[in-house]
Amino acid sequence: MAKIGRPGLSREQKTELWARWKSGQCSSDIARALERTKGAIHRVLSVKGGIAPAVRRRGPVRAHSCRAETASVAARLAQRKLNGRT
Repeated sequence: MAKIGRPGLSREQKTELWARWKSGQCSSDIARALERTKGAIHRVLSVKGGIAPAVRRRGPVRAHSCRAETASVAARLAQRKLNGRT
């Protein structure tokens, strides 16, 4: 039986949804397997156009800038503002 209520899916459910969709299962079968409504599954699929989103990756960790670098950036921005450029 489909789950009635808020249609949101957890991260694990979305991963399973995209794996099942890629393997060729129809949205009704996916909805039954995830115990969700067809509408909830259709919404996730339609928002992304039926194409699974890329795996998210964090960018490289940057070291915090030192005070001198922060001061020089602030001075350049102030100079630009004085020159009329924004």
